[in-house]
Amino acid sequence: MAHTKKIIVKKAIKLTGIAALFSMCCFSSCKYFGKGIEPIAELNGKPLYEDEVKSVLHPDMSYEDSVKSIENYIRNWAVEELLYLKAEENITETEEVDLLVEKYRKSLMIYEYQQHLIQEKLSNPIKESELQDFYNSNPELYTAHETLFNGIFITMPVKSQAKNEINSLLKYADINISAIEPIATKYGLKIKYFDNEWTPIAAVQRLGMNDISRTHSFEHKNHFESTDEENVYILIVQDHIKVGDKQPFVYVKERIENMMIEQKKANFLRKLADDAYNEAITSGALIRNEKK
Repeated sequence: MAHTKKIIVKKAIKLTGIAALFSMCCFSSCKYFGKGIEPIAELNGKPLYEDEVKSVLHPDMSYEDSVKSIENYIRNWAVEELLYLKAEENITETEEVDLLVEKYRKSLMIYEYQQHLIQEKLSNPIKESELQDFYNSNPELYTAHETLFNGIFITMPVKSQAKNEINSLLKYADINISAIEPIATKYGLKIKYFDNEWTPIAAVQRLGMNDISRTHSFEHKNHFESTDEENVYILIVQDHIKVGDKQPFVYVKERIENMMIEQKKANFLRKLADDAYNEAITSGALIRNEKK
């Protein structure tokens, strides 16, 4: 291979040294990485420094993974540079490429400008009253298609001695949740709390309770139990929203807020475009030669 295509990569010990030093830095807040005098790789005289590689390293990486990541980065960097060099040597008609680059640059600049204006003009949070008004004005958008609940979820081994004590509490219409905690502590049961926010039934399906329907109704019973080969699962419901009922405001508030933010952004950008266009016409910057 010609000298101009030559790639010089430093010894493997350099890579392993960087990986080892990175591992130490993770624990000592070391600021080792920087524009070092000696690069870790060179391609046609173009250097690759440590600070360019550090983006692929993470504190939770093992020593071996760090070395491998550095090696992969150097390889990908070299391949990209070599292919770009090949392309420059073999692609002579670059007019179309130049047009695409200019178009991309223009789009990127416009996007950055729009984002700057959005942050500047739309930084104020949407008022709670606006969210509530939209929620009240569009009840059909927030119909529950699966049961939502507040409560707790208990997982215990099939042969757990806690079963009888839990069952004795489940006999009562108003289950004393606080009385379950000492039992769970005594027998080491797993408890998942869903009492602070509305939760869809799908959440307990993912925890192992597969035989409960997502539209299960708790009208006549405030708990549900299922069993597999290893565990007994008990869902205790303190409150619930039936399928067909309106989802609570607190459950959909974030969704409404995100939707309204995106709507405000779209309206703002539409007005920005309209204002720019109309100003160009008014000032005479834009001249339209209408055909007769």
